[in-house]
Amino acid sequence: MGRGATGNLLNLILECTGQKKKDKEAKVTTTQTLWVPAVNSHGQFGRWDFIEIQDPWDAQNALRATLREKLTVAMKSFPRIKKTPGVCGGDACIGNTRIPVWTLVSYRTLGASDAQLLENYPTLNQADLDAAWGYYDQNRPEIETAIRENDEAIHGEAL
Repeated sequence: MGRGATGNLLNLILECTGQKKKDKEAKVTTTQTLWVPAVNSHGQFGRWDFIEIQDPWDAQNALRATLREKLTVAMKSFPRIKKTPGVCGGDACIGNTRIPVWTLVSYRTLGASDAQLLENYPTLNQADLDAAWGYYDQNRPEIETAIRENDEAIHGEAL
């Protein structure tokens, strides 16, 4: 029941110009504040983000630093959620458990209440579930892809 590597891909829009152009600021602002949030909210086109590279000659270092910063910020937003390579396919799990967020979201979608989930997962508490729901809200395409891919792995076909 593993997921392919494509479930967590991040699509990047790179703005890389060394010149000041009059339309650049509007393009950057529109992409960051309107386009990226709208596409991510839609959920059917994968995860997207925007990075502006100021120095084209240092693009590799700028990309690495920006992605490292984004990952740090994302994980601080959900300290109860951890992604560990080699554990549950690297999926987002509750703390140090092997309980993936997508599993909890699947059960919730099928009608399980928080009380039922806490009864079925006695090592979890309400704060863990709240973290899972928050993570899902912010990472809907990732979690929905995980659910779909795991359903396909179980049933042997695309649903």
